[in-house]
Amino acid sequence: MKKRRITLWFIDTALILLSGLAALFIRFGWDFASIGRFTPAVLVSSLVAICSLFLNGIYRIVWAYMTTREIGIVFRAFALGYLFVFVVDFSTDWVLPRSIGIVMFMVGAILVITSRMWWSWYAHREYKTVREQASRRIAIIGAGESGVSLSEDLHRNPQSGKVVLFIDDSERKIGREIRGIRVLGPISRVNDYVKEYRIDELLIAMPSAPSSQIQRVLSSIDLLKVKVKILPNLLELIDQQPSSRLLREISIVDLLGRDQVAIDLGQIKSAFHNKTVMVTGAGGSIGSEITRQVATMGIKHLLLLGRGENSIYEIDQEMTKKHPYLKIKRIIADITDQARLEQVFETERPQFVFHAAAHKHVPLMEENPSEAFRVNSIGTKRLLDLSLRYEVEGFLMISSDKAVKPSSIMGVSKRMAEMYIRAKAAESQSSKTRLTIVRFGNVLGSRGSIIPKFERQIKAGGPVTITHPEMRRFFMTIEEASSLVLQTAAFKENGSLYVLDMGEMVYIKDLVEKMISLAGYVPGQDIQIVYTGCREGEKLYEELFTDAEKPGPTAHPKIFRAREEEPCSVEQVESWIFLLYERAKNNQKEALRQLIHQIIPENCLEEGEEYDAKRTERVSQTQIR
Repeated sequence: MKKRRITLWFIDTALILLSGLAALFIRFGWDFASIGRFTPAVLVSSLVAICSLFLNGIYRIVWAYMTTREIGIVFRAFALGYLFVFVVDFSTDWVLPRSIGIVMFMVGAILVITSRMWWSWYAHREYKTVREQASRRIAIIGAGESGVSLSEDLHRNPQSGKVVLFIDDSERKIGREIRGIRVLGPISRVNDYVKEYRIDELLIAMPSAPSSQIQRVLSSIDLLKVKVKILPNLLELIDQQPSSRLLREISIVDLLGRDQVAIDLGQIKSAFHNKTVMVTGAGGSIGSEITRQVATMGIKHLLLLGRGENSIYEIDQEMTKKHPYLKIKRIIADITDQARLEQVFETERPQFVFHAAAHKHVPLMEENPSEAFRVNSIGTKRLLDLSLRYEVEGFLMISSDKAVKPSSIMGVSKRMAEMYIRAKAAESQSSKTRLTIVRFGNVLGSRGSIIPKFERQIKAGGPVTITHPEMRRFFMTIEEASSLVLQTAAFKENGSLYVLDMGEMVYIKDLVEKMISLAGYVPGQDIQIVYTGCREGEKLYEELFTDAEKPGPTAHPKIFRAREEEPCSVEQVESWIFLLYERAKNNQKEALRQLIHQIIPENCLEEGEEYDAKRTERVSQTQIR
């Protein structure tokens, strides 16, 4: 380091002396007598300039990464040096003509900066070696600030590949150059550019673009011919500059993803500020995401309740790292354990309860129906009763679209939980506890979803198994669902059932084909798709509202309020729940089915050929939404 500073000092001294001689020559030409008379003043001024460079910290800067800030420091050093010379010249008999001083210091600053720019270029020069000539050729889709930042980062790390092209839709940019890189467009011609410029990798740098635009871009790319990566969206890029280390592979979420939802953060934060919040099922997919988001809302105490110790440990580790000053309590408990729950409520005194704990796997609950009713129905009842007894301010349960015209035991058990909450809300209108239900469909990326299963089958080389070619489902991201859940939690109505806007249903067959293409295979050729037939309790499509429910608007465009006739009495729903549990536990299948028909007449628990025929008939009918 000392050797480097001495070297730079010699270089700068030589350049400043050269600038002084240049100033003298410009001022006096070949008048060597005049040049000799003012040479001592130039030498003293050179010493002043060098001292000014030292005092301004020029020799502590790493010039390989110079920016306009460092250039400004050099100009400042020379300006201060000249100001000192000017003051001395003005206040003493020592004379340095102003024209010589100005030219000397200006030329000196330019020469020093030029030397540093050359060094910066030299440090980042591209060696035309065989290895680099064979490196990946990269095109960046999006010639905005993020795309330019990404290209600069890749330029500093040439081992990652060489950016040879920007692709953009902006007519103002097409045909021009950015940092010496050509901009072509529109994006719809991306496959032509991939072929023409021998592109090995496409990088999508459009973090502010809505999901619909990203999907249009992806639909233009032949995923079998080029590798594609993408920068995260703006929410994930908070406080981070776009760089190659943030790039990730394209996922099915990008292909099916939805636009980011806007929520009223002020309203949500005021609802949870300084509160003790308990999340049941906190280690699950939805529960953990609710935990992540509610932890940012200014709460005082976070209670992580779950039955699985590993999942609670993992979410606690994550929360402790992200929010070191938030008080967090890990609670291992079963929501059906009355005594344990009472102990938790008595000790911790939660003020708001997010109830996300549930059995959600349809085929497993068909094989273990008593567990579905024990956890989803009885567990919810006990948790709600304790919330009312301990005057919790808010209780919100996560429900499922499978509770609508349920064709499965899991769906029936969630429907019973909904009915009990609404009955309790109607019975206790004067209660201090605000009861809320939020119903939505499948979430992308959850542990119980079908997507991880399809990914494993594709990785194994296939085949990918689908139950029926007409199978359709609603999908939304975990983040979106959790954000909207928090928004509904801030609503003031009691006993309301809210339904999230799930958008359009997606054919599972189309989903699988996109996933196969994303993995670099041809559907039906490299990876086969096999149809196995509908499983017990499975519908071809789900619905979000029952026939008796009428969707109404709320303050948020993505949240609907379901209105229906008067709920049943608490006693009636309670007796049904325990009857269903007893018949399921005692394996009384026919009695269980009859009771379900009595409670939920519109259920779809038909069996055999009649069930399949009705399913096929329903799928051809127009959806309610």
